Amino acid sequence: MRVRFGVLGCASIARKYAIGSIQRTASLVALASRGQKGKEWAQEYGCDHESYDSLLQRNDIDAVYIPLPVGLHKEWVEKAARAGKHVLCEKALAGSYEEVKSMVKTCREHGVLLVENYVVDHHPQHEKVVSVTRNGDIGETRHFSSFYCYSPFAGDNIRYKSELGGGALNDAGGYLVFMARKMLSGEPRAATCTLFSGDAHVDTEGSFLMEFDRGRTATGFFGFNHVYQSTYSVIGTKGKIHVGRAYGIPPEVRPHITVSTQGNEAVIDAESANQFDLAFRNFIEKIGKPLEYNGLVSQARVMECLRVSAREGRRVLLKEVE
Repeated sequence: MRVRFGVLGCASIARKYAIGSIQRTASLVALASRGQKGKEWAQEYGCDHESYDSLLQRNDIDAVYIPLPVGLHKEWVEKAARAGKHVLCEKALAGSYEEVKSMVKTCREHGVLLVENYVVDHHPQHEKVVSVTRNGDIGETRHFSSFYCYSPFAGDNIRYKSELGGGALNDAGGYLVFMARKMLSGEPRAATCTLFSGDAHVDTEGSFLMEFDRGRTATGFFGFNHVYQSTYSVIGTKGKIHVGRAYGIPPEVRPHITVSTQGNEAVIDAESANQFDLAFRNFIEKIGKPLEYNGLVSQARVMECLRVSAREGRRVLLKEVE
């Protein structure tokens, strides 16, 4: 039986990527919105149109995809959980660690799955990078460095609205945190973060230094007001790996991974892949299995560590965030 999905909201990411992936991997039953756009989309995609609340009350929907602004995630994740729906929610899951803990508590109490949709986790190129780090080609992994930047959005974009959980850390910085944790196989012990707002009401750029065990480190720079960059490097004692198209990867693109060791350079071609299709398949496979929330809780804890550091202007130990 195919999993039956409802979609809460008409975000551009839903139209550009997610709805097609739902139709290829599951069944799209209904789309909820507060405006005319949702009615038009529902007609186009051949599904029902509902209000948010009425969609959650339908018995023919097993799971919901939530691409709403970050500031609305907690309300609708918890309402979906109370309605018995499994939840795939766009990143960042929330604007605070406390909100994430509340969401997880509600989902656990109602026995539903909750997944933060970092689709990048499912692209095969990153497993190739992990494989190179593990086979010893670059020696011991010591440092991770990443950039994720893009040009400004229109002034009324939700990313510039603080009340909706906007800001560069939530929108772009989370990718860097996620990938650093993946490539360094653990959680940082401490972090320092700076955020810059300029004339905006939210942070429009930022940078961080995260300290891991054995003296390993991770750095990142992210923002809205820059030339497009989407890269990361993994530095080892004998060489480095560079990924030139790290995060926003169109399905048709075959990304290249460059491995440099003591004057030698090799290019590895990764497979092209639809990250969203893979993310939905992974989510569907988890339904009915033992519930596990540790990964998204750990991500939220590190994100909170960065927020505290930026707010208080100091180095923050992860153990301070409880």
